[in-house]
Formats: sequence, C-alpha cells, structure tokens
Amino acid sequence: MTDTDPISIDRFDDDLLQDIPTEEDYAATAYDQRDGEMTALHNPKAVVYMLHGWDFFKNHSPGLSFQPAVAYVRAALRGRGVEVLAPYYNTHESHFYAGANLVRDHEGQRKPKDNVHFFGYSMGGLVARQAVAQGIPPRSLTTFATPNEGTGWWVPNGIPFNNGAASMFGNANDLTVLNSRDEEYRNRYTTYGFWYRGAMNSVHDNDGMIEQQSANMMGQSVRPGQAYKLKYGLEGWFKPIAEPHGDVQNLEHIKPALNRFIRDQVLPSL
Repeated sequence: MTDTDPISIDRFDDDLLQDIPTEEDYAATAYDQRDGEMTALHNPKAVVYMLHGWDFFKNHSPGLSFQPAVAYVRAALRGRGVEVLAPYYNTHESHFYAGANLVRDHEGQRKPKDNVHFFGYSMGGLVARQAVAQGIPPRSLTTFATPNEGTGWWVPNGIPFNNGAASMFGNANDLTVLNSRDEEYRNRYTTYGFWYRGAMNSVHDNDGMIEQQSANMMGQSVRPGQAYKLKYGLEGWFKPIAEPHGDVQNLEHIKPALNRFIRDQVLPSL
C-alpha cells in the first residue's frame, strides 16, 4: 500500500479559471440543445461525462441538484470542441448496470475512447469507475463525495428493496469486485472527501454519509493519483440527516473542484 495521504485543505485559494462562466454563458448553452439533449459533435476533441448521485425520490428524473454543476461545465467548455454529456441512470439498481449501460451507449454511438473524462458526484463516481472497469479507459476521472469503499457504517441498510443503495454498502459484492478491477487507471483518478466541524465543536471525518477515508480510497493497495480532504465550510451546526453530503454538490461548494477538473484535466487534453 502506498503511504500517500490526502492533501488536507480548508479551502481552495487562487483556484479560479481566468474566464468564469456567467449567467449569459449558461443561457448561451441553450442554443446548443436539440430535443432536450446537447447537440452531438461529429468529431469532438474530448468527451466529458458528468454523473449525478443517488436519489430516493426522483429516480425518474434524478440529479436535479447536480444540474447547475453540469451547466457550469458546459458553459466553461462551450466552443472548445468538447462534448459534455450528463446521462440519467437508474439509481435504484446497482452502479454495475449503470456503468455497463454507459459503456454500451458510448460504443453504440461510436464516440471516441482516447480522450474521455469523468466527473462523478456520490454514486456517480462509482458509475464512472464501472464504465472504466468495463471498457472506457479514462484520460481523467474525478470522484466527489463518492463511497469508493462503501457508505458509512451508520447508514441504515434497511432499504434492501433498493439495489442501488445496497450496491454501495461496504460489503456489497459489486463494490468489492469493482475495487479489484480498475487499479491500472488509479493514477488518473482524483478523489474528494469531506470532514466538518459540528455542534459543540465536534469533529466529524465524514460528510454525513461517507467516511473521508472511503471517499479517498485509503484502504486500497493502489490509491488515486490525487486525493483531497476538504473541510466543509459551515461550523457549529446541528446537521440534518445525510448532510452535508447533499449540500456539497451545490455549485458554491463544488465549483472549485469543477475548476480544477476543467483547468488541470480537460483543457490540457485538447
């Protein structure tokens, strides 16, 4: 096992893109849409997959809170010959199947495989890793608050009817198999895990759903090329259930990671 520990930072400093997308940029991307989907590029220089997380209530239209992050990336890469895709997937089945479906669709549409980048929030990170394990070599892959080694021990497994949630438990077979299949690409991975300071100055090395160690793959013999241990900004609060895990996908918190993804991974590959 490598002895590399996550880089611990309270915040990202001086990490903004030179040209931050504006509301006008977001609006302009609407002209790139056709029939509700982004217009496919015939010969894209790169393909970027933005993958949402698990959703208990909105399985037929998941990822609503993640859509501003998708819009931000599309605006930042507009006009650069990059195809940014944000496919929906069934969060109530195992990430194994979602990854397989992504690979099937990617190959069926004959998209290039030599310059593919993944950014996955929560369960979306596992879907991205499954796509890698099942046939799409990544130029880069970023997981953000993803249960790479399983959800926290305190997360109730009282939803056995939901195969998507069950597939993210630490002892889930699909997760165990995945962690033995994508090791050769880990040097291209970037992971983000969180900790927060709660009520009465208590310190929690998790984001309410996922231990920071799990998000950063600390128990693996091959760790990611880059790993970050981030402090969630709000302090001294009584957190609702599953927070701040859900909150960190909001644009104000996820934007610095998106900037690094765009600046350090996607743009240099063009």
